[in-house]
Amino acid sequence: MTLLHTVNSDASALTDCLSALSQGDALLLMQNAVYALHSRPAELAILGSRNIRLFALHDDLAARGLDADAIDWVETASYDDFVALAARHSVCAWY
Repeated sequence: MTLLHTVNSDASALTDCLSALSQGDALLLMQNAVYALHSRPAELAILGSRNIRLFALHDDLAARGLDADAIDWVETASYDDFVALAARHSVCAWY
């Protein structure tokens, strides 16, 4: 079964999550974890090659003045998208 991993901080929680990801999983960056798109791009950009989808919550990007539209290896997600992802996957939250 695939997992939706949600991460809300750009610290050890993200490091732990990255080591636990499996092929077919999805990762949703939210709250301060969206900063990882700029602070840890090398680690995140390779997820697609491992068949792991990467999402960032749109409202959290906007609240922090970040724009992910220019980053081709991340998909922005609305709250409705978040609910749809959670309905398709088991959820593992990382804090």
